[in-house]
Amino acid sequence: MGQGDAADATRSRFASRWGLNLAVLVIGCLVGIQLHGRETFIESYRLDPDGRLIVMTSSGAPGRWNRVADLVERETEVIVTIRTATPPVAMTDIGIPAEIGIPLEAPLGDRVVIDGSRGEPVPRAP
Repeated sequence: MGQGDAADATRSRFASRWGLNLAVLVIGCLVGIQLHGRETFIESYRLDPDGRLIVMTSSGAPGRWNRVADLVERETEVIVTIRTATPPVAMTDIGIPAEIGIPLEAPLGDRVVIDGSRGEPVPRAP
């Protein structure tokens, strides 16, 4: 084995370890953000022209991530749970209205929208 081969092998081992460490770090951060998000109060809802459910919260802000944590569609109700996570470098802590679009399996119709974080009905936006 020549000197060039040894150097290539060392670089390859270093790059593999570096890549593995970076992947573990990224996955750990994503899992941490998902686990540490908090349930968020849903203020109201509306339907868009395509029949998608749009829920409104005041947890939206630059640097905050909102996501649907759980969606349960039943015959008489649709239960929606929203979680908000703050990334490691948040820009502000001021609540700004945020809208989250949620496609439904069946049209909402007469079903009641329930806030999964509180277990209470959500008012329809005027």
